Amino acid sequence: MKFLINRGVDVNAFRKGGDTPLHWVVRIRDTEKVRLLLESGADGTIKDVRGLTSAEVAKEIGCMDLYDSPSR
Repeated sequence: MKFLINRGVDVNAFRKGGDTPLHWVVRIRDTEKVRLLLESGADGTIKDVRGLTSAEVAKEIGCMDLYDSPSR
């Protein structure tokens, strides 16, 4: 993922399923990639196809510890 980010991939681009890379790494509970995306400019306020931000997805699956700050 870092390779792609360094090559200029849009970290806020929507995937086929209607979510962003940030939503996806939250769902797979990958703390390292959550931090990498946030540090690379991922927008935690973008809502997925269900109308949820990535933080709301984290809360839904019981993984708010994926975030350093609940405001993200």
